[in-house]
Amino acid sequence: MPLQTDFILNARIIYTPFKFVNFSTHYQYVGNRSREIEDTRHELTGYHKLNVSLMIHAVKINTKFRMGIDNVLNEDIRIPTSISNLYPVKATYPGDFPAPGRMMWFKIIYEY
Repeated sequence: MPLQTDFILNARIIYTPFKFVNFSTHYQYVGNRSREIEDTRHELTGYHKLNVSLMIHAVKINTKFRMGIDNVLNEDIRIPTSISNLYPVKATYPGDFPAPGRMMWFKIIYEY
């Protein structure tokens, strides 16, 4: 099928050294993705993506602190675009849609 891959791998490791601390890693591999028959661009190459996160649960104050880094390897990830059949002229986004690069995030969850 166009815009699809033949191979996807997901692996997750969760380590809990204490019951209030959680360390998580998520690895994803997506293989090469083909194009539609009418599309003359090269197929998209596969990519590796690694996300890591840490969660600390402060039980006494009912709060969870989460922080992490998405796309640790800072891979250039492109989301394939199809040839649009919505318009009279077939058009597409020439460089596919870029996904965000490396991104650090922080989250506080208060439970009441």
